[in-house]
Amino acid sequence: MSRSRTPSTGPAIPPLETTFSKRETLIETLDFDRALTTLDQGVGIRIYFQRYQAVLAAQAKFTKLHKAGKWDAPFIPTQNDFIALVTSRTMWYNEYKKNFEQAERYPEMEEWLKESSEALTDIEIWGFERKVYQWSHLQKYFARDGNPWEESEDEPKVKEQKAKKTHKKVKQEKKNDKGKAKAKERSSDEESESSRGAPRKKSGSSRRK
Repeated sequence: MSRSRTPSTGPAIPPLETTFSKRETLIETLDFDRALTTLDQGVGIRIYFQRYQAVLAAQAKFTKLHKAGKWDAPFIPTQNDFIALVTSRTMWYNEYKKNFEQAERYPEMEEWLKESSEALTDIEIWGFERKVYQWSHLQKYFARDGNPWEESEDEPKVKEQKAKKTHKKVKQEKKNDKGKAKAKERSSDEESESSRGAPRKKSGSSRRK
């Protein structure tokens, strides 16, 4: 005698969009600036700093809500959940956290990163102007202990490399021209030799016997 099976009442399989839903929940519940969630790595350190501060603020807000018993989302976010809003875990620890924690030792740089009204100008803080400043500029700033520098300090090496390439190119062109000249000379000699070896045509009418 067959028995009908009762449908399982176990936990449902999480939908594929669970990770996406978690991300959206954090953005909505913590009022996270959605403009900072685009993973564009070429926008410069001022935008990176905004992302960094936004993550720290979101973590602080979550902690406050959770302690007050007002966190009603169906999950407890991890550190990686917050980081994933703005960048990868590797980038966060290798660039964001390391560099911006070090920037706290330089109040003038911190004000510049915040774009505050009291911040120094680009020329005053860096020694040169660029549309976008990257991690490499910030790291060089630390290496110089916060002293500005002229970007042209790096130019002599570049000019030297360009000069070497130009010299090499000119040398190669001269070599090519010399080879062409020799080839032309050989061709001329061959034509001359061919002309001497060819039978000459008789001029005038031939005499009859």
